[in-house]
Amino acid sequence: MIGLQGAIGYTQYFTGLPAGLVWVHVCGSTLIWILALRLVFALRDRGSLTTVTEQPGAASRPGARPVLAREGDPPEPPGGRRPGSFVTGPGPR
Repeated sequence: MIGLQGAIGYTQYFTGLPAGLVWVHVCGSTLIWILALRLVFALRDRGSLTTVTEQPGAASRPGARPVLAREGDPPEPPGGRRPGSFVTGPGPR
């Protein structure tokens, strides 16, 4: 794609920028940007959201929500929340 863009650019330069080639050159440039961004996003790894765990006694606490656990998270400590978990209400007693 980049080689084709170069060839179109040289052709434009030596033929005095015909309007049709300018249009093709701009479309090719846009396509290269889209492909480059897709490559960057395809190589990005954000991990996967695997499970939803309930807090012990969460059903009895009003306003409590499940805590989302990601793959590779350490196991939940017995009788307590993980640091940084987003659960409203008082902690374990």
